[in-house]
Amino acid sequence: MNAKVKEILGIFVCIGLLIGLGIYTGFFNNFGMADVQRVLNSAFHDISNPNFDFIKTGNDDSVSFGNKNVSTIGQYRANNIPEQALKGARMSGFWPNIFKSEKKVVFYVYEPSGKSTKYSMEFHEKIKEKFKNGKLNKYYNFEPSEFAIYRNYNVGLIGSTKVCNSIEECKNMHELTSSRAAMQIFLDKCAANFCIINLKNNEFVMIRNKDANEAIKALNVLSGW
Repeated sequence: MNAKVKEILGIFVCIGLLIGLGIYTGFFNNFGMADVQRVLNSAFHDISNPNFDFIKTGNDDSVSFGNKNVSTIGQYRANNIPEQALKGARMSGFWPNIFKSEKKVVFYVYEPSGKSTKYSMEFHEKIKEKFKNGKLNKYYNFEPSEFAIYRNYNVGLIGSTKVCNSIEECKNMHELTSSRAAMQIFLDKCAANFCIINLKNNEFVMIRNKDANEAIKALNVLSGW
């Protein structure tokens, strides 16, 4: 059984356990079958896609990456961090190394085995080398993540086992879950690419496809951002 099949089976086992737990605890009493159907349809749609990956990097219409009143630094134009993603970080307390940093944050995901081009170890080594001399550390916190650590951390973000006891409590739980999802969509996009995140401005600059030369150039240009 290859890794892709194991990954897909693992996801469906998780979905089954979550649904079973939700039924047992009564959590799904607050949701209709249409809500469950939407989740399952989304899962089948993603897995049937030949480009499916555990870290979803496609477009998501539920999260807006608006560009109103953003910074332009040299050739680089920033993007707004979605407010819902920031809210998810505040409400959950997850990823404090990224969302509570005083400095700009460099974030992406890499695969140590060297077998992945999408999460390139070669790219990581080139960027890490630039941080060794200490000059860039004055401006940035270097926070890349190994693929396995990032993936396993994401599993802990799925849903809640708590049963809500009132409409207001259910509403708050739904808000927390949707905000977490927005936060994760934002991080997933950065994970597959290369992001410089500026929390002082609530903006980020993304270098796509892990182009090491372009990423290093951006680090130099954006140091004073």
